[in-house]
Amino acid sequence: MATEQTIKPDTSPDHLGDGRDVLSVTDQRTGQTYELPITDGAIRAAELRQVKVSEDDFGLMSYDPAFLNTASCRSAITWIDGDKG
Repeated sequence: MATEQTIKPDTSPDHLGDGRDVLSVTDQRTGQTYELPITDGAIRAAELRQVKVSEDDFGLMSYDPAFLNTASCRSAITWIDGDKG
């Protein structure tokens, strides 16, 4: 039976008002914490490559088989209305 877990945001002074948009990720395999920059509400998949078990490890990869949560591009000159195709 699955249990529901509520995760509360960290509201400690170290994480408030510092002007940085980052995602902190802790690798439970190594205990190492990584800070991945958030830009326009997303992280770059290539940033996951720094998450490694050892120096000779290739790094963590992302997998999105149905392209459901992946941004394909960012444009400063056009706007694509996905709802209207």
